[in-house]
Amino acid sequence: MKPENFFLSPKHTFHKQYEALRSFFTGELSAKQAGDQFGYTKHSMYSLIRDFKKNLTHDDPANLFFASRKTGRKEKEDGKEIKATILALRKKYLSVSDIKAVLDVQGYKVSERHVYNVLKKDGFDRLPRRKMVIRERSSYDMTMKAPQSFRLVATRSCII
Repeated sequence: MKPENFFLSPKHTFHKQYEALRSFFTGELSAKQAGDQFGYTKHSMYSLIRDFKKNLTHDDPANLFFASRKTGRKEKEDGKEIKATILALRKKYLSVSDIKAVLDVQGYKVSERHVYNVLKKDGFDRLPRRKMVIRERSSYDMTMKAPQSFRLVATRSCII
């Protein structure tokens, strides 16, 4: 590919938007001409121009076209904490369902599938079949802090 063809026939969306807006704002082409050249309707060009002007006042303009974007679902803020808890519980020889039960008690809303995926991604294999005595013993090792209790104050109420 010739270098000039890279700029004259962009393939990626942000590159097309950049070139269309550049040609419009530098005065090379009208909105209709820029839209025709880069595959936009006249009204789409006006929308691009409007959005570009709006974002120009809020953000760094370079971020609109040249920033790398992370695809996929955003990671939860407490995701690292949950992962560390899952791994610590697995090292205590707890099963996926036991780990999920502990996380539920601690207030984390995760599925067994998520727990399994975290363990698999980190290289843990499935636990071998264990006898009931061993499973019960591993669950006894877990101690959970009970919620703080407080004294109720009784008040007199008049019943008529």
